[in-house]
Amino acid sequence: MSSESLRVLEAEPIDSNYDSDLDLTSPDASTALLQDYPESREEPSPPSSSPPRHRHYVRVIALSLVAAIFIEVGDFMERAPMMRLMEDILCRKYYESTAPLGTHITLPIPEQDCKIPAVQGELAMLKGWDAALACIPGLLLALPYGYIADRYGRKIVLLLSLIGVTLGLAWILLVDVRWIWAGNAFLCIGGGSSVIKATIYAIFADVTPENKRAAVFFQFLGAAMLSPVIGVPLSWYIMKTSSILAMEVGLASVICGLVLIFFLPETLDQAKATEAAAHATSGNSLPDGDDMAQSSKMLTIYGVIKGSNFVFAIPVLRTLLISFIIGPVLITSMSFLVQFASDKYHWSIADASFISPFSAIATFIVLVIILPLVYSLLGSRLGFRPAMRDLVVARGSLIFLVLGCLIIGLAPSPGFLIAGTGILSLGAGGIPAIRSLVTSFVHADQVSRLYGVLAVIETIGSLVLNPLFSKSFSWGMSLGGVWSGMVFILAGVITLILSLPVYTVRPPKPEEDVHA
Repeated sequence: MSSESLRVLEAEPIDSNYDSDLDLTSPDASTALLQDYPESREEPSPPSSSPPRHRHYVRVIALSLVAAIFIEVGDFMERAPMMRLMEDILCRKYYESTAPLGTHITLPIPEQDCKIPAVQGELAMLKGWDAALACIPGLLLALPYGYIADRYGRKIVLLLSLIGVTLGLAWILLVDVRWIWAGNAFLCIGGGSSVIKATIYAIFADVTPENKRAAVFFQFLGAAMLSPVIGVPLSWYIMKTSSILAMEVGLASVICGLVLIFFLPETLDQAKATEAAAHATSGNSLPDGDDMAQSSKMLTIYGVIKGSNFVFAIPVLRTLLISFIIGPVLITSMSFLVQFASDKYHWSIADASFISPFSAIATFIVLVIILPLVYSLLGSRLGFRPAMRDLVVARGSLIFLVLGCLIIGLAPSPGFLIAGTGILSLGAGGIPAIRSLVTSFVHADQVSRLYGVLAVIETIGSLVLNPLFSKSFSWGMSLGGVWSGMVFILAGVITLILSLPVYTVRPPKPEEDVHA
């Protein structure tokens, strides 16, 4: 969730001649989920029918990217020192338990002596349960905060979420590292990372036309991939002096990103105005008289859930929802990559963390250079509309995700491990492309609720996967050999299964009305 050059903001890799919106009609039992596009190119829409560019477009994108740089750099600066502190505590606990009764180890324990299955397995379980606890606030609060973002604005929700995350990071520095799990209580303020991600995507959807939405998603994620290039080397250098100091600098970086969000303009107002204008043009005005009653109903938990039912009424959305668990599969499994490399190849955690910058650079190239070219070719040469481009890119990307996970898990040497991360990077556009596709089916004032539902699905996935992957990592490390990468093999198999719905839907016909 970070960024590098503001030049990214001005890139428009998708051909503007193919900016037709998807139209929606009420689906029935005979309606195909998606239909094929004809190969022929269509006449572009008249300028008057194109949605106006948001008046704060550049400001919103620029502030979001710069703020995300600070936040993501801070996050990456926290990871390695936190893992090292946890490893050191567990390592001391283990060696004290094997020493004569009453022995207390005061001298530093060499890091290499901690690369044993007993210590690494307990470290993996501790990380897994901490991550699972962090999912609970998002699971309970994603839909209510999604409603608040749709009704009262994106900015307030984003600020609350970042304040909660910042307080949680500060908690880690104030207490013993063994109490880090208690800091997850602060995530109830704003809902945590799942709400942050959903809100940021909603902000971008507010200010970006449909034919450029996937490109903006790619550019944003691609820029975010540069954060490890800054955060990991900086953390590595500071860790030579003190792991605590590295975490303090990381927290300061997150606070800088939070401050920048205060200057972010609200994006919901014009998005709703554009939507209202579209309703007025079509003769379907929204009933203003029932606003207060509707708002009162929606403020209840039942009302919030009921108000999100539109997501399940659209066949394409129902089909693709489960595929969003692929995101938690990858995030959770790859959180063990540094620990896996450190243990298998006997690297220090600080040295193993340099895998992240390599992966980030490869992902940046894919998202900001390769995929925009692919989108442009699909539009200019084949005449595909935005939804069809999203679907084609998603299908191709998912293949690379499966292959990358399997290669990493079976890697016999560091070279294969690095190659696997490179192949995995080629699939980085899969989830953003699916997200762009499903966004086409809802109104502007429903986007946050759609993303709230997606956040709940992703959070449920994370809640289940964190303990599962922690156990599989611990089990694989204890078995050794080819099974040492069991967590990544399992991630590849699960990703393959969850990818199948993406291959069962078909692109809509140009005349098919698919607006919910």
